Amino acid sequence: MDLRIENLSVRFKDFSAVKDLNIEIKSGELVSLLGPSGCGKSTTIFTIAGIHKPSEGHIYFDEKVIDDIAPEKRNIGMVFQNYALYPHMSVYDNIAFPLKLKKLPKKEIKDKVHKISSLVKIEELLKRKPSQLSGGQQQRVAIARALVKEPEILLLDEPLSNLDARLRVEMREEIKRIQSELKITTIFVTHDQEEAMSISDKIVLLKDGVLQQYDLPSKLYKNPKNLFVGSFLGNPPINIIHCDVNKKEDSIRLFNKDFKLSNFINTVNIPADMKDLNIGIRCEDFIISETYFENSIEANIEFIENLGKDTILKIKVGDTAIKVVTTYDTIPDKMTNVYIGIKPNRLVFFDSKTGDNLSYD
Repeated sequence: MDLRIENLSVRFKDFSAVKDLNIEIKSGELVSLLGPSGCGKSTTIFTIAGIHKPSEGHIYFDEKVIDDIAPEKRNIGMVFQNYALYPHMSVYDNIAFPLKLKKLPKKEIKDKVHKISSLVKIEELLKRKPSQLSGGQQQRVAIARALVKEPEILLLDEPLSNLDARLRVEMREEIKRIQSELKITTIFVTHDQEEAMSISDKIVLLKDGVLQQYDLPSKLYKNPKNLFVGSFLGNPPINIIHCDVNKKEDSIRLFNKDFKLSNFINTVNIPADMKDLNIGIRCEDFIISETYFENSIEANIEFIENLGKDTILKIKVGDTAIKVVTTYDTIPDKMTNVYIGIKPNRLVFFDSKTGDNLSYD
């Protein structure tokens, strides 16, 4: 089922939780709502579910406006952060509960429960109570209960936040597998950028209830629409460096050294009268060498953080501190000086006043 949100605003008294949101989700896509706490993610998903009412705008399932349709009649499945399983019921009865509300025949209920249990790999748990399950198992049960009634849209509100790091990775892979097999339109709410990047067909990034960018994960990372998007995505975060620009000379002054713009980027829309801007450089977009190379700058290593396959370097270039990511075997533990350069076409130019990406398209 296609889902379209048109000019959606949701207000609670004087507080605007969502402001003029417009997105379209194609049938079978998995889209993440991403952003910091209080950005409007949960409000949006609860409005889609019918728990909140739009203050302005409309929500469409296919071409049908569903603003005034009761939640139970929207044919959605929803998984909450705390799973919301009934502790006194067995796993089987938890999954079967929405089917029993529909008063389906016992044989049909049994067939559906076993079918969905097989899909989420919990067939051997059907006789247990929720208290006898691990967090990952409880989450699978919650997903099975949401899917057993064969909804047209699946809503997942921070479903992995109560799991440990390793289990989170395992379960997000499982959610993607299940969603792909069922080809069900899915909205996944998370504040975790890694989760959103790894699982999503597209990402809706929100800040203070306002859409910042809606795009493919790779586009948000490589071509952020503004400084907030660029800074929110990436771990370690993108390096933001203030620099002077001389459009007439086609040059920028970066790290107290003048560089030709053409060394770094093919096209960028820098206004002729712009004197300064902010430059974003991803931590992995530096070139590092023990010896001088063309257009490189000498730098001091202040701290080395080994993370297995990757090494994070905290580097000082003059008065500017940056972080650089390199492979674990690139830098000897006791090295203090290096030469750094920047890979071609990897700089992101942000307007120093508006924060807009000057080369965004």
